Amino acid sequence: MPATAVDTDQTVQQRELMEPAVNVRVGSKYLKQVLDRYGGNWVMGLAAYNAGPGALERWKKAANGSWGMLEFIESIGYRETRDYVSSILRNYYWYTFLLKGEDFNGLIKFWNGNSIETEVDQSVKRQNGSA
Repeated sequence: MPATAVDTDQTVQQRELMEPAVNVRVGSKYLKQVLDRYGGNWVMGLAAYNAGPGALERWKKAANGSWGMLEFIESIGYRETRDYVSSILRNYYWYTFLLKGEDFNGLIKFWNGNSIETEVDQSVKRQNGSA
């Protein structure tokens, strides 16, 4: 969203967001921010990225900390966001398997917030020209 992009990077002009390189750079920076905000929990980070942090906070409150990853995903109140999160997790799993030949013992790392955050950090650094 244009307002989110400008909040994420105050140096960007709204018209620049039509440039793919700028859009990817700002989007990557925002994804990193939401992942950091939610302790590297990809399920919550992706939900906040797609639906906004306010919606995620409502869903977290409803879960009351008692739900696991799959229960939480299924409880996401917006179908678009629920499908978005599920699709990314599924695609990450299959592309990792197909490209690296790795089966990483389930998807729980998306919930526990570890290991794949470094991949986002590296991507953001590449986008910023510092890697």
